Amino acid sequence: MLADFLQFTLKLIEVGERMSSSSKVDRQRIATYFQQVSQCMLEIAEGVKKGNSRADKWGELEEYSASLPRSTRKAIGMEKENEISLLLERMIRNPPTNSDDAKELGIASGRLLALANRILTDSDKGHQNVGNRVSDNKPIMISRRGILFAGLASVPLAGAAIYYNKPAKWKMVSFLNEKLKGKVHLYNVPFLVAKRVYEMTNGRFIIEVDTTGKMRTEEILERVKSGKEIQCGFSGIYYEDPMYRPLFFGCAIPFGLNQQEQTAWLSYKKNPNDTYTYMQTLYQKLVKGVIPFPAGATGGQMGGWFKSKLSSPSQLQGLKMRIPGLGADVLAELGVKSDKAVFGNPIAIDEISSKLDNGGIDAAEWIGPHDDFMLNLHKTGAKYYYYPGWWEPSTTFDMQVNEESWTSLHPEYKSVFKAACHETYQEILSDYDRLNSFYLEKIRSRKDIEILPFPTAIMQRAEAETSKVLRIYDSNPVFREVHNDWLLFKSQRRLWTDLTSINRVHTPQS
Repeated sequence: MLADFLQFTLKLIEVGERMSSSSKVDRQRIATYFQQVSQCMLEIAEGVKKGNSRADKWGELEEYSASLPRSTRKAIGMEKENEISLLLERMIRNPPTNSDDAKELGIASGRLLALANRILTDSDKGHQNVGNRVSDNKPIMISRRGILFAGLASVPLAGAAIYYNKPAKWKMVSFLNEKLKGKVHLYNVPFLVAKRVYEMTNGRFIIEVDTTGKMRTEEILERVKSGKEIQCGFSGIYYEDPMYRPLFFGCAIPFGLNQQEQTAWLSYKKNPNDTYTYMQTLYQKLVKGVIPFPAGATGGQMGGWFKSKLSSPSQLQGLKMRIPGLGADVLAELGVKSDKAVFGNPIAIDEISSKLDNGGIDAAEWIGPHDDFMLNLHKTGAKYYYYPGWWEPSTTFDMQVNEESWTSLHPEYKSVFKAACHETYQEILSDYDRLNSFYLEKIRSRKDIEILPFPTAIMQRAEAETSKVLRIYDSNPVFREVHNDWLLFKSQRRLWTDLTSINRVHTPQS
């Protein structure tokens, strides 16, 4: 029910944005309609708080839902009217049953009445922006939509009760430092989440983002777990401690799931009634105190930049390569030395280009054409750009939240945070698909670079070594349990993937 209230309020804000160009008569009619719905919702909320379901008023609300098209279509259009009507109908099918539900219904009622008042007093002022300091001591620009949302809290409510949640303030640390701004698209994730949370809560839930890049992924995990200084962290699952290896299934497994399958896996619950997803439950078992929420994804990746052209697995023997995670473990079986093995520490992302050019490594991978181009990897001495990145076919990055902080968060803020993470996840994934396509063509246009597939012999050997490494890690009972569940999920999901893939069932005639 909380999610319905949130969506309902956001749709009403969109309606308010369309009112400035409507006639005074239309604004009066719609405002009156919203006032009536608001009063009905308020009386239901007050009744539930007193133990009375107010079925009569619930029936009245149903009538308002049915009459919505006659009241608003001319001003806001059929599509928007249908969206609001469906949300109202969904709320009707799910009546409030407890004080929390009543509180949320009261919030929706107050905001609806405030919107009605604003519709009556709004004028054609055009669009404007307001700077709000959300994080990083840098202004985040809020659109008219954000201004209107803020306005809902400031308009007198003429006898209606509106409930305000207690303000919340979190600190978030990112594993990506400020040097990567404008170069690595993932850098934007924490700011997008913070901005969305700020706007959807009218500035009452603020997340300050630290992008100094002082903490590595494993340290971020431990600091979030303690919850003393930071309440959440944006990070990838690249941990050195063997106890954390099962968590790799929440990020990427060599020759594993594609992005659509990975998204399904991340939302998978063994029991549909479970509070947490399978991966969130795994965190509870291994970390105890951290809850992950997928917030960024890269989709498919490239295999990286190599100084020498490859033809057989033997050429990998002794090759020094910048590569982390399980991919490094598998390539080590093929004789590759990772940057961690060579230098004692992983190469910083902003230093990959210089290290590849003249810093003692023979190959490097990061994500794909966009980020690689912006990091100038195409300007180094590595002129062979290989694909695919078989070690990370669907990489995911998480918002890791301290469990105690999450438990104490108001339910509405929880819904907002989850919605912000999910929307950001989808946006970043879509952006990477678009940006990588564009920058691939820019790289392809360079005559000094060859874009090549890994030789079949290397792919076959790598897949065989992946199976061996994963089975070695199965000696850890938790890893083995997750691995077996993941294999079952993959086999079942892949049947559907194969069945619905046009490329697998249709071969163009020559």
